[in-house]
Amino acid sequence: PLLLANQLQRLLGVERLLVIIDGVANRSDVDRILGEVADLVIIPYGPSAQDGARAAANLMALPMAVGMPNRWPTHPGVARRARRWLEAVSGNRRLPALKAIPRLDALLSQESYGEIAYEIAAPARGLILEILAKARIDPDELN
Repeated sequence: PLLLANQLQRLLGVERLLVIIDGVANRSDVDRILGEVADLVIIPYGPSAQDGARAAANLMALPMAVGMPNRWPTHPGVARRARRWLEAVSGNRRLPALKAIPRLDALLSQESYGEIAYEIAAPARGLILEILAKARIDPDELN
């Protein structure tokens, strides 16, 4: 946590900065540091009871954070059953669900890259616009 805090302190002078930190689960000391300096903290969670409960607990500890339902099922029956986990996080503290993207590993193949990149472009753009809106950043002001 001290190393992260030092790096973040060094970077705070940069006017336009996006820092993405992935993988600090169950580190309340790191969460506290991020909560103090971040404009927006995003807590991803999947369609399971454990993920929903963990996201809700993390959101209680980080009042400026929002949940991001990730890998959400697209099959209507499965999506209906997973709704209770989606609703574990209040709607005003939640980004729209990011659907499960089949064949994501196809991005690593030159033969299938174009097809899969096209399939994920629109959902990715939508997610970025939602994140910018939550962070109160006007996309037209970005260079």
